[in-house]
Amino acid sequence: MTRASWMRGPAWLLAAAALCGAGAAAARTPLVLDGYADRNGAITVLHGGDSADPYFAMQALLLAHDNGLDIAAVQ
Repeated sequence: MTRASWMRGPAWLLAAAALCGAGAAAARTPLVLDGYADRNGAITVLHGGDSADPYFAMQALLLAHDNGLDIAAVQ
């Protein structure tokens, strides 16, 4: 495949989209749970609270992810 034929095909568009997506993923804002995560990593229902509900934590993480926050390494 020559350079000219590669540039005419849809492959360059797919490669460009993949590179743009990789850059966007790297620039995502991390989710910060100061006051909501205890020492063990459990996400509490209230700020500074001692009650952790797994359903609440999962919903919070899913909503954060859906809104563009990086939940891979919660701080």
